[in-house]
Amino acid sequence: MAFSTQLAFSVELTRLFPVQDLIVGSASKLMELATNLLKSGSDIVIEQCLADVLGKCIFDSGFERSFKDTIAKQEYTELFNPLRLLLRSGPGPTAQRALKNPAYLPMVAQLSLLCFTQEVESLAEGLRML
Repeated sequence: MAFSTQLAFSVELTRLFPVQDLIVGSASKLMELATNLLKSGSDIVIEQCLADVLGKCIFDSGFERSFKDTIAKQEYTELFNPLRLLLRSGPGPTAQRALKNPAYLPMVAQLSLLCFTQEVESLAEGLRML
């Protein structure tokens, strides 16, 4: 008797709290993240490791605002009018994540500056040694 009462109470509690909506919402966000990362060729583990190493600095608020404004720009170029084919240029999944998550912004800013000033091969070799 006590078991059936506990089960009924548990079922009623799941109706009270939107557990299913939370699980479905979290799963869809996770799938969206995984899909975006797969499309971009990024590796979430590598990105997190880089964020841990390069994400400890604090930027001047003016630089941060300017950098965000610069990388947030999106442009659309029409390639073929009858089919409405558009070419989108702008931030990829990692940069979009940096715009939303402050922990990723220092990593993206530093890697952008390093890629601008260094040869990519030597930079990749140096990062591999970390």
